[in-house]
Amino acid sequence: MLIVAGHPLGITWGFTLWGGKLAHALGWIPPAHGFWSWPYPHAALGRGIFTDDTSVFDMGILLGAFLATAAAGRFRIGPRPGLLQLAVAGLGGLFMGYGARLAFGCNIGGLFSGIASLSLRGWEWLLFGLLGTVVGISFRRRFGLPD
Repeated sequence: MLIVAGHPLGITWGFTLWGGKLAHALGWIPPAHGFWSWPYPHAALGRGIFTDDTSVFDMGILLGAFLATAAAGRFRIGPRPGLLQLAVAGLGGLFMGYGARLAFGCNIGGLFSGIASLSLRGWEWLLFGLLGTVVGISFRRRFGLPD
C-alpha cells in the first residue's frame, strides 16, 4: 500500500468513509461535525468510494474472504441469527469502529505500525485493546453468548 498509494496500510478508513456516505444519504450532514470537517475526510465525502484506494482495498478484502470461503467449500447459508445476536454484533461493531477512529487506526495501523515506529500510541493501543477485550468478553457472557 505504501508503494502503490503513498501511505501506510490502513483498513478502517474505508469503512469509515462508507459509513459517512451512508449517514449522509440518510440525511446527516457529516461535514458539520468534527472529523468530517478536516480537509481529507471532507474531500473524500465528495468523491466516489471507488476512487479511494483504502476503500477499494477493503472491497478486495471482503471479496477475497468470500472467494476463499467458497473455494474451501465452507460457504453456506445457515440459520439466521436471533435479534439479540444481531443487536450485540451491531453494537460491538459500532464500538470497534468508533474506537478505531479515536485511535486513528485498527490493530494494523494503530497497534502494529505504532509499536514498530516506537510510538507511545502503539503501546497505549495495546493496553486499551486488551482492556476492551476483557470488557467485550464480559458483555458476551452477560448476554449468554459463547466466548
